Order: sequence, then C-alpha cells, then structure tokens
Amino acid sequence: MKRWMVNVVMSVMFSLFLTPAAGAVTAWWLEPGITVEADEAVTPAAATGQPLAVTSANNSLGTARALKVGGAPVDGVIVAGTKNWYVVAAEDGPGYIRIGSTGPLLIEDAVELPGKDAAAVGPWSRKSVAPQHGAQLIETSMISITDLARIRKARRGLIRISTESTTPVAHRISFVAELPQSRIGSAYGPGSAANQYILALANGGPLTDLYRTTRIRYSRERAMALRDQLFGKGGAASQFFRVHQKDLSLDPNVSDGLPVQHIILSDDQSRHWAFLITCEQRDGLWVVVDARRDPELSDAEVAAIVRRDQEASGNFRSGEAARESGAPAKPLPAGKAKGK
Repeated sequence: MKRWMVNVVMSVMFSLFLTPAAGAVTAWWLEPGITVEADEAVTPAAATGQPLAVTSANNSLGTARALKVGGAPVDGVIVAGTKNWYVVAAEDGPGYIRIGSTGPLLIEDAVELPGKDAAAVGPWSRKSVAPQHGAQLIETSMISITDLARIRKARRGLIRISTESTTPVAHRISFVAELPQSRIGSAYGPGSAANQYILALANGGPLTDLYRTTRIRYSRERAMALRDQLFGKGGAASQFFRVHQKDLSLDPNVSDGLPVQHIILSDDQSRHWAFLITCEQRDGLWVVVDARRDPELSDAEVAAIVRRDQEASGNFRSGEAARESGAPAKPLPAGKAKGK
C-alpha cells in the first residue's frame, strides 16, 4: 500500500475518536466549531439534573459578582428580561473567560472608563451563542477583558450575560489562567497544525505557539535546540518563508488532512528544507507529535521542487513575472491560537 493511502486510512481511524464518551455532557465548542465533552469549568449544575432557579443576586452593575483567575466556577440562571453581571479586576490575570450554557446567550464585555464615575464604561463587545448540532451545551472561550483594561488603564472589566429565551437558561462562567489541555491544538486539520508548528520554529516565535501545536511546554533553550536540529545552526535570519507542495498530483484538500505531513520550505536567502511532521488527533484537535528532516528527499530533489515552483510563479526574491506553466507555491500561513 502506498504511503498516502496508509495516511488516509490513519486519518479515518483517528476520526472515530471524535465522538464524546457515552453519558458525557456534550458541548458545541463555538470557536473551532466541533462537538466536545464538556468539562467542569463550563458545565452548569442544571445540566446534570439539578433544579433551575433564576439568579437575581447579581442582576445589576452595582451587584456584579467578582471573578478571580483560578477561582471556582460560578453558576447562573437567567430568562428573558434578566441579566447576570460579573466583574474582573484589571490587575488579575491574564487569562481566559470560559462559558458554558444550556441555551442561547448574549455575552457582552466592556471596561470602565479611567477617571470616570464607576458606572461609566466603554463600548460593549457582543457575542451571541447557542447550542448547536444536538449538543447539550454551547461552550465559548475568550481572552479575559483584564488585558484590555490594563491597556486602557482602567480598574475593572465587566461581563454581562443575558438571553431572549422565555424558558430558564443555565450557564457557568470560569476565569482560568490557561485553557485546559483538551482545548489545545488545531481544529483545522493536521496540515494547519504542522504549518503553525514549523513556522513557529522557523521564525523563533513565541513559546506559546509551540505549546498550542504540541501540548508541550518548551523552554527557550529546548526550543532553540530543536530549531538547530531541524534547520541547522548559524546563518542569517530569514525575513520570510515559502512552503512548497511535494507532490502536485495530490489534491491539497486531501494532503492537508493526512496525519503525516510533508512540508518543504524555502526562504529569501535561497535556502531550503524538507520536513516529515507527524500529527495525532486528541480530543478532536490535531497536535504535532514528531518532526524530522524528510529522509525520502535528497537536497538536490528539494532544490528541484523549489526551482519548479519559482519557475511557475516567478522568482519571489526579484519579483519576476510568473510564467504560464506549472503550479505556484502556496504561502505558509501564520498560525492561529484556538480554543478562544
């Protein structure tokens, strides 16, 4: 069986692990758009059968409930016409706000205006969410408003939750320092995870980019050693990179979904590399589990692939016009942070 056929079979087998365990509370995780097993931080007590009672203790700015990073999750129940208010201190965090809900919510946040009355707030950002695709909950996460509060020199950030539902909607809100490991990875396939990983190494990017593609906490020294191992030591820094497709006969929509990724890079200094990157699906997300130089390609073969694409799309260093033959190289996309 050919390697690409093996990869397709592996991809199908990995997809079987996407379904949450029987009896688990399911959530439609809004940001990547996948069904996941809800964890304690986003599962309201009412979702496990406890009775619903509309929350009224924090129904105004003056009675807003304080959230602390790393603190216990807070439950609330609202119906149309009611709101729950929460407040976070600017000096707290950084972190993420995670929310799970049994029904539709309007989630708003804003910061207090510095030097103004405590009731004066800046513009509200708004996000409407609701359970989808048969999931019991909607789950969403966002960077804590504390970051914006510090930038604007405000004392506090405010979060306001409401609904248009005429039946009670239960929600749980958590202020966490980091997303759980089960929410770290790429929801867009192994091609996206591999590209983000190799780009983070190539550019010497933030260590968080490596964590978000591997679930491994790298020290700066360990990351630099890995970069030297894959790219070699020394040489001037590259300004940008370009990724090339190894096999033009393979549909990119297919190849980007294969657990084993062949990535060929060239830079603005006529250097080139070929990598073999293995990805694995965990909790419905793709993470990189192994990376090495591609043993199937010689340096001359890699150079020929790069030259093929330069002749097809024009020399990207000099800006020459593209020729009509061949297929252009595709740019290496910058990686995203998920689970936001």
